[in-house]
Amino acid sequence: MNYADIKIADVANGEGVRVSLFVSGCNHHCKGCFNAQAWDFNYGKEFTEEDIERIINELDHPYVSGLSLLGGEPLEYSNQKGLLPLLKRVKENTEKGIHTIIYPVGQKAISGFKHKVGDFELRDGYTAVANEPTATGANLIAEDIASDFVSGKIDKIDIITTHFNNMMSYNIVDWEILPVEIEKAELHELDPVMEFDPSASGVLQQLVPMYITNSIYQALLEANASELASRMTAMSAASNNAEEMITTLTIDYNKARQAAITQELVEIVSGASAI
Repeated sequence: MNYADIKIADVANGEGVRVSLFVSGCNHHCKGCFNAQAWDFNYGKEFTEEDIERIINELDHPYVSGLSLLGGEPLEYSNQKGLLPLLKRVKENTEKGIHTIIYPVGQKAISGFKHKVGDFELRDGYTAVANEPTATGANLIAEDIASDFVSGKIDKIDIITTHFNNMMSYNIVDWEILPVEIEKAELHELDPVMEFDPSASGVLQQLVPMYITNSIYQALLEANASELASRMTAMSAASNNAEEMITTLTIDYNKARQAAITQELVEIVSGASAI
């Protein structure tokens, strides 16, 4: 089976934020089809195990509402066989019963998750922190998350935020901060006379909360920068459109004014000639 496109964080093809798979191949050829180029069964790329893994990983994000299958025609017999392994994996993941706790930051996140149905627990949101990101505000969030992590309520911490690329673009990222993957270093024998103070556990007790706080603070700054860049881009586009409109209207006004003056002159000359 081939596919035309895979859209991550798609908001146009189903309820909420979704992962959308556009398969290739359709025998219906409906008039006015919005995706006629995908009628060809050989259009696009071959659908592989790597694509299945990519979709499964994207569906694991708590902000994703589900999977949308479009086309082409997903129900074509050849496409059914190609989609079956993917749908089995999606079903297996759904039945795992993984419980998610969400700590929403910002009014939009709070409102969005309040109206979303899913197997997750929604904690009280943090609105003031999102408006004015500070290290102190990030520490408040980190304390709540670290408390649940230490108590065993959660065993993994992911930050879903927008990553600021430049003034024109940003993208959604899933940043796993705990547990931390550490490369095993080569072990060396130590002199038994040597003692370390503070101990390794003591260092970690101080270091981990700081790591979580700094990670959250960075995510807040990235999201704030992305929002401000989007606002500046939107305002710049609006200003350019307003200037173009003013220029166009000024030209139209001058044309109308010149036409009126010309008409008056013609009438005056015609009247004088008639006397």
